[in-house]
Amino acid sequence: MNAIVGVIIVIVLIAIICYVTGSKRTEEAQLYEECQNELVGIGGFFGGQRIPVNGEIVIGRDSERCSLVYPADTQGVSSVHCKVTLDKSGIGVMDMKSTCGTYRVNGDRIKPGEIQYLKVGDGFYIGEKKNTFLLR
Repeated sequence: MNAIVGVIIVIVLIAIICYVTGSKRTEEAQLYEECQNELVGIGGFFGGQRIPVNGEIVIGRDSERCSLVYPADTQGVSSVHCKVTLDKSGIGVMDMKSTCGTYRVNGDRIKPGEIQYLKVGDGFYIGEKKNTFLLR
């Protein structure tokens, strides 16, 4: 009788552990899934704003060619500065031959025409560090 009670207790404990760890993984996966497709403006004109990345975002000052538009007098930002894309490889940023450049937050310049893929927590800035975006 004691052996049966012991086995039942072990089975219940295993079920509880599986349920708790399974739901935790699901919550973490959902958070990762929700967060990985969003840019957050850290400073500058778009500071504090969240921008969903669902395909392609062209960033610059030209309202006809860009989907994320800086004011016309913003120094360091070209008419068509860079673009952020979501494709099968992830989310990447590509400089569009801007005058002042697009940089990773560590200061490395992104070569014009070359896509640099970002991980959650990575960031980039355009022209000046105040125009920083982070991928969440």
